[in-house]
Amino acid sequence: MNTISSRLKNYNEIKKILSEENQVDKCGLEPFDYKQIGSGSVSGIAMKLKIPKENPTHTLIAKVMEYNSSNRREISNYERFKKDVLTKRSPHFPLIWESIDCKDKCHFINPDQIEEYLDDEEAYEKWSEIKDQYCFMLFAELFKGDCNQFCKKYKYNVDLYLSIVSQVLMGLFLVDEKDLAHGDLHCGNVLYSYIDSSKEVVDENKYFKYIVDAQTTIYIKHFNTLFVLWDFEKMKKVGTPSSHALSSRWLEDREFDFEEDEPPNCVYWDMTVFLDALIHFYRGNSDTLDYLKSVYLAYTYRFINNDKKREVDVDGKNYTVKELLIKLSAYLENTVLLHNTEISPDQITATFDLRKKGVKQSKKTRRKKKSKNVL
Repeated sequence: MNTISSRLKNYNEIKKILSEENQVDKCGLEPFDYKQIGSGSVSGIAMKLKIPKENPTHTLIAKVMEYNSSNRREISNYERFKKDVLTKRSPHFPLIWESIDCKDKCHFINPDQIEEYLDDEEAYEKWSEIKDQYCFMLFAELFKGDCNQFCKKYKYNVDLYLSIVSQVLMGLFLVDEKDLAHGDLHCGNVLYSYIDSSKEVVDENKYFKYIVDAQTTIYIKHFNTLFVLWDFEKMKKVGTPSSHALSSRWLEDREFDFEEDEPPNCVYWDMTVFLDALIHFYRGNSDTLDYLKSVYLAYTYRFINNDKKREVDVDGKNYTVKELLIKLSAYLENTVLLHNTEISPDQITATFDLRKKGVKQSKKTRRKKKSKNVL
């Protein structure tokens, strides 16, 4: 099944099932077939659900989260970017369903069956903390895995790595548009799924099409793989201090000091940290990735020292995120990322319109204008 075209269909089907199956016990998982995945994290526990319980047709995640301001902000950010997926502006964000405020009814696991559902000590300790407190329960899409797992599997394909970089940047385009930065963009927070679930990575000339503005169209070769930004807990406004850390030897050779203890949040810094993590996995010819890292490091360094909020300065020229995309597309022309190139319709997997839509007028406003015109 094509996961791009089926995402909206699945979203509506799951929304209906959740409403029907979970209407009696809003904060329990008993209506579903569920099992812990991953380990207990700082913010909560992730459970894999198969729904409906009898003859399951869909699989998703229930993330049980502590009741605090950080998690409330994370849920709010998921809701914000979900709209960009549902309106086909971008595929690079997760879809979520209900985010339930359970308050003090956080009994999502039957205590008599705890060993059956939780796999490790960390998760058990997290469950012990959450069950006696207020909590949230968030239902979200399940992806194949994260970028760490993906890159361990595909170490030598430079074009595939460039597709990852390009897709992540398209997601950051909309993050930047909202005057935000991800704040924690390591490889574990970029998820992936195969577009055609019957295959894995394939080297076909298939592209995502992005309409950036009236003059700019960008195509990204996707290799049957969609990459999505995840974990918005540390997402903050542009310019606020970042908790990102850089630790690679590649960076130790370069002067990269900040006037303050922490660099300010911005998507350029997000991308620098992501590329820094990505380079650890790559085992092929590193010329292209070195080029990309040089570009981003140079941009970010000058961005921070010049205290720019929306654009970076390189060699006396300012670059916005959109202009950076065009610059990269010129470098990668005819391989992965194409700029204003004629692509046949059968090569386009899906089209996304990144342009801001105008605010619709209310009926009352339209009536007033119409009356004024008549008079």
